[in-house]
Amino acid sequence: VEHSFKVNVSYNTELFSGYQTKFNMYFERRSGRPFSYTMGLFEKDDLGDTRDFYSNSAYLAYIPTGADDANVNWDESGLSWSELETLLN
Repeated sequence: VEHSFKVNVSYNTELFSGYQTKFNMYFERRSGRPFSYTMGLFEKDDLGDTRDFYSNSAYLAYIPTGADDANVNWDESGLSWSELETLLN
């Protein structure tokens, strides 16, 4: 069962005469949803790292939906679905 709670709060004022100032805050809480796997920096030589990403960024990894995922060439990856599934679990 998924539960979600969201709050948006905004406040407008004029801190300095003639200049509109706006504060916005957003909060979201979820339960029952999957989390995201993130990859490390390319300098760490983690699986899937590439020099195309900035050296100070982490990024989301693509997690296949299963052994029949058309976006993955298992022959070229050097990893089978069962091996990847073991790592994910």
